[in-house]
Amino acid sequence: MEFKLYSISKKGFLRPRYEIEHDGKILYTVRKKGFSIWNVHGFYDTLGTEVMVIRRRPKLFRLKYELFRNGRHLAYIQREKGAFKNNFIIDSIRHYYFVQGDFSLKSFTISEDGIEVGKISRKPFKRKARYGIALKTDADQDQILGMAIAIEITRSIKRRRKSA
Repeated sequence: MEFKLYSISKKGFLRPRYEIEHDGKILYTVRKKGFSIWNVHGFYDTLGTEVMVIRRRPKLFRLKYELFRNGRHLAYIQREKGAFKNNFIIDSIRHYYFVQGDFSLKSFTISEDGIEVGKISRKPFKRKARYGIALKTDADQDQILGMAIAIEITRSIKRRRKSA
């Protein structure tokens, strides 16, 4: 079974950005777009061209995201209901992924129709976010990478709610 390996690292403090690497090369740089209540993050390639956008839909106590590629809707990413659940659902026209996470938001298993297609893991006890992602070669990379960024946004939202 062939796997593609990705890593995500967080850079910066006041305006953090995320760098997604594949085979030692930066694939995307993800950063927040402006100051708004919509919480929009853009995925930029090495030339600085915006390729994808992930937008958090404002819902009371619900975390739901929309992923767009080149202006076209790609997928909905939604956190499953429940106080102690950290599961996510990626729903698009072509794929339906279920992402099962542990309580501490550090380890996730991605499955498509009950078949495991990848893993997302966050290194524990690190101040900076560092993720490792392993995907089967036939899995949709853009949706899974958008999912990883949605997990990091969810983690930061939960941390802010806890400290408030």
